[in-house]
Amino acid sequence: MRTLLNGSGKFARRGPHFVAQGNRPYVFPRAVQQRENAVQTFEREAANFGIRPALQRREAQQYRRNPGLHFRIERYGVPPAKVALIANGIAWTPWDPARLAEAVARFRQTSGIRGDGPVVGTVTRLAPAKGLPTLLQAFHQLRRQVPSARLLIVGDGPLKTELVRSAYALGEQEQIIFSGIAVETRVPLSMMDVFVLPSHHEAFGLAIVEAMAMGRPVVASRVGGIPTIVDDGVTGLLVPPNDPDALARALGQMLDDPERRRAMGSAGHARYEREFTMDRVAREVESVYEEVVQG
Repeated sequence: MRTLLNGSGKFARRGPHFVAQGNRPYVFPRAVQQRENAVQTFEREAANFGIRPALQRREAQQYRRNPGLHFRIERYGVPPAKVALIANGIAWTPWDPARLAEAVARFRQTSGIRGDGPVVGTVTRLAPAKGLPTLLQAFHQLRRQVPSARLLIVGDGPLKTELVRSAYALGEQEQIIFSGIAVETRVPLSMMDVFVLPSHHEAFGLAIVEAMAMGRPVVASRVGGIPTIVDDGVTGLLVPPNDPDALARALGQMLDDPERRRAMGSAGHARYEREFTMDRVAREVESVYEEVVQG
């Protein structure tokens, strides 16, 4: 951003022509209305704020590519042509394999993960919107098909006590591991055969992108921005939200077919490299700013 503003001098000479407010679109109307050439760039998380642009021209193509997004800005009186939608991304660098293997071994020991059975896992906040009770029910069904399967839940939140009780009530307390928050998510992700996110609501799903960066196939709910990340049948499987039967079937299909898991994981990693890196985000943001400056 400093380079954009100061590097060439053209932004400084002409003054500010844009407003970038990240994922807080409720702040931008005043600023946009005050400047003729202002542009609001916002991430997919804007879905949390109920914003839906009636996008036109270039933006319309972006909107068609992202049918899971439901934004609304007409009430703010902002012309759709002044809106640019830039997908989120992550900065992700590979670890040395020896360093990762050592970290995984420590994680296994501290988390109490034993055995060689397949691991279904998630990295998320333990909150109502994440659909975790559905995941526990689905996993209980899955275990009838794959008795050695284990469920790894990485994260913390207000539902943890309730979820632990549910695991005991289902008789799955030995197979469901609550590891708490992981400082470095690539460690638990590297242990997962399938990454799962059964959310009821999800504006984007950054954890899915992290799983794809690690080459993990994904099973997730068809809600919010998730279908813009997961290519159903290519990088993972999408299921209806709050449907433990459908979720269990999808997980079972994944665990039954190692070759399909590998293919989907590879496809997901390739898609991450094409569409969800921070380099791509920076290029698109710079392109929008250049367009604004040039009038």
